[in-house]
Amino acid sequence: DPAPPVWQNDLVVAGSNMKSVSAESADVHMLINQVVVNGNNSNLRTILSKYDSGSSSPRWTYTFPETSSGKADVAISRDGSRIVAVQSVQMQMRLVVSIFSPDSGTPQSTYQIPNFGLHLSTLQLAADGSTLYLASNGMAFVYNLANNALIHQLVLPTMMSAHAICGNGDAFAWGDFYSIHLYQRNGSGGYTNTWNGPIPSNWVPDRIVMSDDCSTLAYGMHEYSSNLAFRVKAIDIQSKHQLMQDECTGTGTLQNVVSDMAISADGSRFAVGAWGDGGNICSELRVYDRNSNTPRYQYNYPGSVYALDMNADGTRVAVGAKPVHANTFAGGGSFDLHAVEEEDIRVVGIPWVQVRMNLPGNSPTRLLVSSSVLEEAVPMGNMGDLWLPRLRIDPLYFPNTNSQGEVVGTLELPDGAPGQDTYLQGISLMPRTLTGNFVHLRTLPIN
Repeated sequence: DPAPPVWQNDLVVAGSNMKSVSAESADVHMLINQVVVNGNNSNLRTILSKYDSGSSSPRWTYTFPETSSGKADVAISRDGSRIVAVQSVQMQMRLVVSIFSPDSGTPQSTYQIPNFGLHLSTLQLAADGSTLYLASNGMAFVYNLANNALIHQLVLPTMMSAHAICGNGDAFAWGDFYSIHLYQRNGSGGYTNTWNGPIPSNWVPDRIVMSDDCSTLAYGMHEYSSNLAFRVKAIDIQSKHQLMQDECTGTGTLQNVVSDMAISADGSRFAVGAWGDGGNICSELRVYDRNSNTPRYQYNYPGSVYALDMNADGTRVAVGAKPVHANTFAGGGSFDLHAVEEEDIRVVGIPWVQVRMNLPGNSPTRLLVSSSVLEEAVPMGNMGDLWLPRLRIDPLYFPNTNSQGEVVGTLELPDGAPGQDTYLQGISLMPRTLTGNFVHLRTLPIN
């Protein structure tokens, strides 16, 4: 069912080219959009807005001083401390780069890239905020944001959407009709082309992703003579060894292309979004482990996946999808959150809470209850990690797990003032095994 928004902020209708990004580890959310001026679609005013989860109104906005027919984009670092917004001045083949902190709508610095190119193809910021990667229809640029200095520049043979930079800027990659090209930082601070992965004839790269720790590169491509097949691969960046490959060939006449990809911070897992095929053979959402040729998780949408993102540990994937195939004219769609794997302890309902746990099969269990939690878990050997303080635990009897290790029990929340916290962790007794996760419950007022 559709999730009700915490808040919403209506924007002017006469806008286009809207993009949003969020920090991975901070409550910083950026929106960039362009507003048509005087009814002229080639005369766009670019507006950057900063939000947090506590307000439907922007905390600040910034309007680029000149209008342009070119596109705009925004990127943010993992911790939200650095925001980069760009605007293409198309007729002058110039790019304006403005860098912000989350605290102010006044740029910390602004610079221009002359002879950038006619079209803005890619804006990517390294997760640590150190390095900026930009691509146009004919050029790629890498900047050190400590001093806004150009580190590397290269000529691109064609305009593609397959570009990526890893978390600390030590490597970047791009693709063309013939190859995936990997560049790694060298001893002088520049970059050297260290690997080229061939692209088969009649195939074209769609997307590339690189992990924050610079360990893994994954990419997707499609076969363009019939547009029915897509293929995904992953390589280890240091050894250049291929880690996995999967391919799906559909039927019908609709374009089956890779539309988006995302990867976990450690490169152990990545997600692939696709448009799908007319015969409904190829699942549009597919999640892979780094070393497996088969999806760990997949979901077959009735329409096409347009965009997706994955959280840092690879356990959740958010998807934006169209209700019909991308080649079919229709409006509407959905935003969905997928659990790649379930937690081993979870709760449902109030005030009687249903607690569901996954532990070793056919074992007695206890539910550990506490009013506090440790800042760091205490290792308990083969049992796992204990998150609750040992002297403040109230163990409750729970049913035995079934043969699959599943158990469901109930807990009545304690009476108390709003704001009261309860922490839950599970344990089996044969063998003694703690759930890897804990649950935090907080009592809220009814109003």
